[in-house]
Amino acid sequence: MIDAIIRIRNQTRNLEVQKYFEYLKINDRKIQMAVIIQEMVPPKWSGVVFSQNPMTGANELIMEIVPGEGTALVQNGITPERWVFQHGNCVAEPDISDVPMRLIQMAPLFSTKDNLKDENPD
Repeated sequence: MIDAIIRIRNQTRNLEVQKYFEYLKINDRKIQMAVIIQEMVPPKWSGVVFSQNPMTGANELIMEIVPGEGTALVQNGITPERWVFQHGNCVAEPDISDVPMRLIQMAPLFSTKDNLKDENPD
């Protein structure tokens, strides 16, 4: 296990990461890697939440969910079900979804103060 931890921590030193840091003008000496060790529980659902739209930069919360492990999304290119929230309100969602509503209702927990407030108050 120690060897695996060392390999993970050293990922900040691989060539692709170094090129990425160089492109973003990030001082790689300030980058640190943490390793969390925990039991793997087979997930029913996996997802990611963006507190800012990664495509447009808009001040909105994006929630993307896939059934099973997140590797289905990352490695297999599965298209996630997607919800978009603006100012705490859902403004886009799938027409049909098997994702439990309790997961979608958790979205406000991931919101920042900025994407909950109205940018154009009346």
